[in-house]
Formats: sequence, C-alpha cells, structure tokens
Amino acid sequence: MPKSTMNRRDFTLFLAAGGSASVLLTGLAGCGKKEAAPAAPGPTGAPVNPVAGIDYRVLKKPVATEAPKGKAELIEFFGYWCPHCNTLAPTMETWRKQAPAEILFSMVPVSFGDPAREPLQRMYFALRDIGKLDAMHLKVFDALHKEKLPLFTQQAILDWAGKQPELAGSPFVQAYNSFSMGAQIGRANQVTDAYEVDGVPSFGVAGKYYCDGVMAKSLDRALQIATLLAQKEAKGQA
Repeated sequence: MPKSTMNRRDFTLFLAAGGSASVLLTGLAGCGKKEAAPAAPGPTGAPVNPVAGIDYRVLKKPVATEAPKGKAELIEFFGYWCPHCNTLAPTMETWRKQAPAEILFSMVPVSFGDPAREPLQRMYFALRDIGKLDAMHLKVFDALHKEKLPLFTQQAILDWAGKQPELAGSPFVQAYNSFSMGAQIGRANQVTDAYEVDGVPSFGVAGKYYCDGVMAKSLDRALQIATLLAQKEAKGQA
C-alpha cells in the first residue's frame, strides 16, 4: 500500500441502516487532509436539527449539478484505499437501496492528489461504465482490506480483474484504458475540490452543502443531515 500523503482525523461513527439490517459503526477515524479533534459520540436515531456553519458547511461557491427539477444530488466522497470507507461501504449500500426517490445518489472516488490512488479511481469508473459496479464495489474493498492485495498499479488491478468471474468476457480492460478516463478523473478531482472535501467518507449535497462526521458529531447524523438537505432541496424548501 502506498504511503499516505494525508494526516488522519478522528471521529466516532454511529451509523445504522434501517430495520433488521441495522449496523453500528464505532471508533473509526476518517481519512483526511487535516487533523481534527475527535467528535463526541452521537446516539443513533437522534434528532437531526442541523445548524449551518456548525453541523454542515454552506459552500461559498455553488457547484453545478445535473439534477432535474424535483430531485437533488447527494454525493458520497470515498476512497477504496480508505479503511473507514471500507467499514462504511456495506451500510452505505443498504442506505442506497432505501434512499428516497427524490435523491440522486452518486459516488466520487477521491485521491487527494496522491498519484498512487489514481488507479483505484480508474477502477471505480471502469466498473461503473461497464455496469459492473453493483457486483464488484464491495469486492474491491474486500480485495484491498481483507485480502490485503496491493491494488495500486494498473498491472495489479488488471491482473486481479482477470481472475474475477463477474468480469469474465466484459470490456473492463478497454474501459479502464479508455480515452475518456482522464476526463472522468479530472472531473472527480474538480468536484472534490469544489466541495472543499476535508476527508472521506463525507457528503456533498445539491452543489450547496458539505457534511462529514466531524462536523455532525457522528456519521449517522451526517448522513441524516445530508439526506434532509437533499430532500428539502428537491422540494424547493431549502
């Protein structure tokens, strides 16, 4: 695994997916640009009541989105390389399947300027472009964090992909090396910068707001806040 170029900031995460699929995440640190004081635990299911400038940040310069009228964009900023994104990923998959219809959910892979992380950005976009993201997203996390595979070069990723039954006969290699890949990575980096992302995992909403577990005091509450803001934007109430 390449040496991290970022300091680590700590926050306590309490995140639950609904119903019988509840999952509690505690004692995790976010992977970020700068250090921050540990956040106090927040009880799962606590009232949201977010306050701008305290629980979430209003962007000084809005970011353009493609959400049609009646819908709002909610972005999860993440990195396959990030151990805390790995722990959060199954719960986010559950949330995604239950997300309100008016929310357009998307993910942006983050590198924070580390060239060693760019191959994993390519991995994400290639899987998405060939329609294999649902099948492979968690498998990529498992390969890195459970199997401890060093998927930080193009060759390592292509070798690994060639052994995956789900990718047999797929145009993964072509997608990974496609001409458009540079533009997709460039756009991801631009969006990350535009939202002033401090660390991952974190959330951007409607081109206007940024929220993470440090600001919200728990990632459970950060996701609640992001969802609430997105729903209000979709309804024109924000």
